[in-house]
Amino acid sequence: MREGQGAHSERHASGVQKIDADGVTVQFAPGVVASFARLEALVHDSSHYASDLRLNLQDLATGKPYPIQTALSEMALITLETMKHVRATGDTRAEKALEELHERLMGDPDPKTVTVLVPKMRAR
Repeated sequence: MREGQGAHSERHASGVQKIDADGVTVQFAPGVVASFARLEALVHDSSHYASDLRLNLQDLATGKPYPIQTALSEMALITLETMKHVRATGDTRAEKALEELHERLMGDPDPKTVTVLVPKMRAR
């Protein structure tokens, strides 16, 4: 870290308003939603994919806003569960669909992958 950078970061952080993550939702871009749907279609009948996580994957594929904390943990679980499925079945199509999902989430080809929806603060 450069000298003085810590003080700059501290000043910058003091101008940021903290919000409760429980009320924040995210809405994924259409390309990301399509990637969720493609992956779900490939693992839909897999006995190697947890049924509750498959339902969550279906829910993510609807495109409706999703709680941010849940979306973050779901991404990790979807990755783990998909790779478990791939190792058990050799399903390279599911592996490729997961790679595509990750690429879309990282902004390839569309850099706007997610919209963060923050509830309006009530005036006192």
